[in-house]
Amino acid sequence: MKKLILVILTIIFFSLFKGYGWNTPGMASPTVVARQPAFLMAGGEVRAADGFSLPQFNFTVNQNLFVVVEHRNHIQVMSAQPAPLFENVYSRDFRTGAGQNYGGELGCVEVSPGQWGLTGGDGNGDSQVNNTDKNDIWIPNTGSGGQTPD
Repeated sequence: MKKLILVILTIIFFSLFKGYGWNTPGMASPTVVARQPAFLMAGGEVRAADGFSLPQFNFTVNQNLFVVVEHRNHIQVMSAQPAPLFENVYSRDFRTGAGQNYGGELGCVEVSPGQWGLTGGDGNGDSQVNNTDKNDIWIPNTGSGGQTPD
């Protein structure tokens, strides 16, 4: 009997927004229609709370869907374009390039050739990585053994 080993890196939150895009003249800003936690797996895949299935949402889509991914100490990333629909599944793979997210290279980092990830280091969650994170969060908590400050 073979064993299946799942390697879960962390928990993320992702939200779905409906609308016509950010900064679109004459259009209302997108609004949140759903939000849920999910597991980020070692290979970069996202899985639902059971660790196996893809996250699912049950609602009627009548506008474009944009995706936002959040992690506790990373800059959140928003999709630059609506998620494409293919065989009744909306998807967005942020790993494939800086152009997948709103803001391009300002919102992500190339972690290996051709593979992109979230920008880390936002310790205080203000959507910026700067000396405040370093001085107020990281230095005081270095070596504490926990993942988040007390």
